[in-house]
Amino acid sequence: CRLYIIIEEEKMIPNAKEMGDYLRSKLKEMMQKYEIIGDVRGRGLLIGVELVKDKKSKAYAPKETVEVMEMCKDKGLLLGKGGLQGNVLRIAPALSMNKKQADFILSVLEEAFKTVSETSQ
Repeated sequence: CRLYIIIEEEKMIPNAKEMGDYLRSKLKEMMQKYEIIGDVRGRGLLIGVELVKDKKSKAYAPKETVEVMEMCKDKGLLLGKGGLQGNVLRIAPALSMNKKQADFILSVLEEAFKTVSETSQ
């Protein structure tokens, strides 16, 4: 299959692991900074970021999740939403993503987390 050959030649699977590890590690650093981030999880380039009202109560934050999504959309970053309460951001970039693109995702998310954290207090 031609697609499999391209995936192998472009080393997309190792890239997905490397970029996914990078994104998750940076998001976990943000988790220490922002009360709104309750958990970061995933594998490869499929990443979930659970948003909560605060880490102590772990109350779901679906409204804040939508606010973060809208801010990101306005900056050119499209995210999915999941979780039973609609409070998990789904990040699923292309397997061919590079570090510059990962840094763009992280900067847009950080700006949104900061803004929503400040306005929801």
